[in-house]
Amino acid sequence: MPHHRYPTAVARPRALYYRVSDDALISILEYLDPASLWNACKALTRIRRLVRDVSILRYRFELGLFGLKDGPLSHRRMPLSRRAHILTLYKHHWNMREPSKELTLTFNMPVVIGVAGRFIYEIQNHGVFNLLNLYELPSPRLIIAPTQPVPHQCPNIEQVSIDQVQNLLMSIHAYTVNKQIALKVHFRDMRTKGGHPKAFAPEYDVSTQVTGQLVKIESFICGSRAIITIEFVGGKLQHLLLNWHTFQARWLKDMHLHFLDERTLLGTNKGSDGIPFIAVYDLQDVMKMAIKAQLLLPAEWSTQKVGFARSSSPKWDTRIPSNALFSVAPEWNMLVLTTKSTPQGPGQKWCCVPESFFKSLPRKKSAPILWKEWNHICRPIMNITNHTFVLYGPFTMGSRVVYVDYHEKTQRLCTIDLSSFHPLEASIDTAKGQLDERHRKIGDFPETRRPISSRVEDVKVTEDNIVLILHDAQIGMKLCQVWTLGASR
Repeated sequence: MPHHRYPTAVARPRALYYRVSDDALISILEYLDPASLWNACKALTRIRRLVRDVSILRYRFELGLFGLKDGPLSHRRMPLSRRAHILTLYKHHWNMREPSKELTLTFNMPVVIGVAGRFIYEIQNHGVFNLLNLYELPSPRLIIAPTQPVPHQCPNIEQVSIDQVQNLLMSIHAYTVNKQIALKVHFRDMRTKGGHPKAFAPEYDVSTQVTGQLVKIESFICGSRAIITIEFVGGKLQHLLLNWHTFQARWLKDMHLHFLDERTLLGTNKGSDGIPFIAVYDLQDVMKMAIKAQLLLPAEWSTQKVGFARSSSPKWDTRIPSNALFSVAPEWNMLVLTTKSTPQGPGQKWCCVPESFFKSLPRKKSAPILWKEWNHICRPIMNITNHTFVLYGPFTMGSRVVYVDYHEKTQRLCTIDLSSFHPLEASIDTAKGQLDERHRKIGDFPETRRPISSRVEDVKVTEDNIVLILHDAQIGMKLCQVWTLGASR
């Protein structure tokens, strides 16, 4: 006769159910990252109720939904209720649910206007020297109000980049030597207005070895590395990769480049067979730059120009200002790939890839990764069709995309939310919880649009502002319309 520990059902002890108190569960939930908290809300009604009712959990959940993270500024200096109010306005202004606070700056022609970091810069030509005026943009997130221009007298320059964390102002001047385009790069300390102490020298001169007409210059700073991109007539691009601490430099001929962080760079190019690919470069040593991984793109893109959307997103190793209430979380940054046959107009295709995917690739170079092996990571943005007439953009900030299109004789500013957490946002205040996502097409992301002036000639995007640069030919002036995100009107 077999041995039974409990000979009858009546003798068996009842199952024990342990219930965690709300206070204990809240303490546990406070340690979760946004993705884990989001998944927990989808799984359990009780957790969803706690997140809805407990202010600190709701605040962190809303940050995660929008691809943000809490800043270093103490909650004692800025209470949770005030933070939540600024966050709500910030989200509504990004989604254009309500108009944001606007500021208009006017500049007499001729003048060069641009945006660098958290500044609008104005370059006035006075013949033997230039006057550079810097206007700091407002930021409720950093508790910064609009400031008066800070003038800098400098040699002739055409373009400026600013890294305020490093107090670095990098200015560029293009000139001709023996019919070849050359560059002079200046490195200044924004506090002392002298040479930057970490720069190898105050100036750096280099020749492009190219004869031709210059169209524009762009530059990007990422830690001790910088990229200067030169576009010539005919669409030819040339990139200078520079370590401004040591002045190690090299020219790159990739079609488009994108910093992930100070040590990782992405570049698009085409192989000998014409098939485009993305190369992941290791920048440990600029002079010995190595390809860490190579990802092939669709063969049908071989006749298109493949590039990256211009990004102002914080990089993975960017230091967050100490006075920030919250900031864009680099781990949720989205990289937007574009394919197009012309710089502007219809016939474009966009797709998005989480930057974290490239960070997780193996460190050692292996065989090229075939498109079929990673295309499930690259999601098409179906909001952009062959009939979408794109004028400016796309520009990315975190998990949001901004562009200007032309529709029915009207220019419109459009924003697309690529956040992975969006589907649950509408259901957090309901008992049901999960939304039925079967009716949402793959790649059909939430989008908002707003008509803008036909005089807009460029758009710039920062964490806290959308800047429209306009040219009014009738009065001979340039204007900057600044839409501040998170500011009360």
